This record gives sequence, C-alpha cells and structure tokens, in this order.
Amino acid sequence: TRRQWASQMGSRAEADTRIHPKMILMCDSEDDVLASIAYSDRCGYRVSVRSGGHQYAGFSSCAEGTKCLQLDVSALEMFKRDPVTNRVTLGVGLTITQVLDQLAPLGLSLPMGICKSVGVGGHFQSSALGFLARTWGAGMDLVVSFRIAKADGSIEEVTREANPALYWAVLGSSPGSWGVVLDFTFDTITNDEVPNSMFGVHSWLYSREQFEHIANAFMDVMAKEEVARDLIIFLAVNPAPGAPASGDFRHLITMMWLWTGID
Repeated sequence: TRRQWASQMGSRAEADTRIHPKMILMCDSEDDVLASIAYSDRCGYRVSVRSGGHQYAGFSSCAEGTKCLQLDVSALEMFKRDPVTNRVTLGVGLTITQVLDQLAPLGLSLPMGICKSVGVGGHFQSSALGFLARTWGAGMDLVVSFRIAKADGSIEEVTREANPALYWAVLGSSPGSWGVVLDFTFDTITNDEVPNSMFGVHSWLYSREQFEHIANAFMDVMAKEEVARDLIIFLAVNPAPGAPASGDFRHLITMMWLWTGID
C-alpha cells in the first residue's frame, strides 16, 4: 500500500492509532467508488477516503479498533480543459505537481499549496491555501462545481447555486465527511491577468538576532495597505542542505515571496 504522511511527518502517537484500515480499496474509476460504497454499506464498514495520503494526523485513514475501510482514489487523474472558458476539471487523484505540469503549458494557474505530492481531493476540500491567496483567495474559492458519490449510490454534480448547503459543507469540512468527491471544476487564472508578477527566494544562516530582524521587517512590510493584494511572503527555518538527521547542525532562514502586481 502507499505510505501516508502521518506515519512519516506527523506524531507517532497519532499514526499508531489512526492508520489501521481493515482493508484498502484501490479505485480506478467512479464505478469502483460506487461499488466500494455499496460493499461498505452491505457489510457494515465505515468509510474513509484518501487521494494523496498527505493528512498528517491520519484522518484520511481509520482509527484502530474500528470496522473501517479506506478508499484510495489516487488513480482518478482526469484533466480536462474547456477551450472557450479556460475552466478545468481535475480528478481528485491528481497531485499538485501533475496539475501544475498540465496548467503551465496552457498559460493557466490555480491557487494551491507548495507541497508537490498533495492530492487534489483533500487539498481543495480544506482550502488549498498558497502563494496566490492574498490576490485570488484560496483554491476552493475558484471551485465552480464538483461531482460527489453519495452514500445512497448516486453521483451528484454540486454547484453553489443548485445545492448551496452541500457545496459549502464539502468545501471546508473534513474531506470525506459528506461523500466521495470524484472531480472538481475550476475557474482558472490566465498569465495575461498577472503580467507583472515576480517571484524570489532568499536564504540566510540562522541566528536568533537575524531571525528577529527579518521577522520584524516581514511584519512591517505585510501590514502596509498598498501591498495587501499584491505581496505574499513565506518565511521558514529549516536544516541546511546536507545536514545530518540528528545532532548539531546549521539552519537556514528561507524567505520566498511572490508579487502579483495586479494593483
């Protein structure tokens, strides 16, 4: 089975109790999803859903001691673009890297995070927050519609106009709570809309004094009204490249910034 991030990056205590599905059903199609839902209902299993397996706390798996199976929808990798509207439909099994690789040649983008292995399914149900957020909002803000497989075996296309209650319940709640999302359709951002965008990365050796200086300057700049929609800065402290897995080693302060220039 594919590894889940809770077993590698999250708390071991969480991983040890929450990654115990009785079985994992690999779904290659929406028919597989419906058959899996029917099987779980017939045999009395609870259902959890994972696309990228990137849930640090293991909530896309099953708690120890529960009669629960996990649906793996990572094979649902549809990518479709409407050439007139530039809307795209993404299968929930696509990763951020796969989406970007297909959007970039088309001159399109979407607000997303920066972890390349994150799956579309959980990401866009739980914000899809990233560098474009101050300009365009979270990724879920650009969701036009999605298709969801429900417990009764039906598939519904959900829009905010036709079914606002389910639309807003799915976008923002714990992924998998209301059904198994199969794909999302989005409005996209064209390169022509951000002709003045710029991106940069800077690094410094870590010291407390240096970090305090950079962090204070960061907060001063981000508080300015004139950059409220154009600038986003990501600040992190990480081990320097090549650092050992444990023991004493140097850290780097890394700053990544994006200027969209729409104002």
